[in-house]
Amino acid sequence: MLLKLVKFLFVLVLAAAVFGGGGYWAWKAWFAPPQLVGAEPDAPPPPVPVEPPDPGAPLFQKAVDARAAGSAEVALEALHQLLAEFPGSPKASEARRLLSEAQVAAFFRSEGEEHAVARGETLVAIASKHKTNAELIFRANNLENTVLQIGQKLRVPRGDFSIRIDRATGAVRLFRSDRFFCEYPATAHKLPAGGAGAGAVTERISWRAGQRVAFGLKEYADATRWVSVNQPPMTLYTDWESAGVADRNDARKPANGVGLAPESMDELFVLVGRGTPVRIE
Repeated sequence: MLLKLVKFLFVLVLAAAVFGGGGYWAWKAWFAPPQLVGAEPDAPPPPVPVEPPDPGAPLFQKAVDARAAGSAEVALEALHQLLAEFPGSPKASEARRLLSEAQVAAFFRSEGEEHAVARGETLVAIASKHKTNAELIFRANNLENTVLQIGQKLRVPRGDFSIRIDRATGAVRLFRSDRFFCEYPATAHKLPAGGAGAGAVTERISWRAGQRVAFGLKEYADATRWVSVNQPPMTLYTDWESAGVADRNDARKPANGVGLAPESMDELFVLVGRGTPVRIE
């Protein structure tokens, strides 16, 4: 009996091997998808790129936290450190914006030495004495007109800025002692060809209806501003088109230069003077 059972199992296994193998080869011959001889196996999908961590992020967060806690000085220092150590950080642009807002406001609010107006003095005379410009004194003291009173106390700030222009974007940046102060985004720019230029401001001009307008005249407030640079020859100018004003007859654009929004150009105009260093980088 046992011998018969063994023989039966042997025959069963042998049949499975024969017919199972035949079934596999029949499937391979008739139904399996064709395979190219020598074809390379499918490559694995490329890895998903991972953005490298921003090295400036911790400093930016430190500035945000300090600002929220009311520690303005700590916040400003953290932003300055970010720009100095990680100028390519994705947070650099926002750092410049925050520094610009804070430092320009502080400059006009509290910067400068006190001057008591003497008999016969004008803003122009006071500006010349302190080696600054009359428009800067006017704005820093929130004056409504140029009439001064004897003994009137004025705050006289001095800019002592240098200008750096970003060749790629046209952004105009002011520095004090190689430390970032503020930035004005360009609305239009066409810079002279060549490498990094280094020159200085040679002239500051206000135009209205095709004529030069002197500080103190009623037409001065909404005049077009030009800041001329000698090397390379170029001009920083009010770009009225960026503000949607197309009917100005003094809105012509210089051949080379950088256009700024009217409010930005007005602010820049009072902060710089003749001899201000200018560099394209």
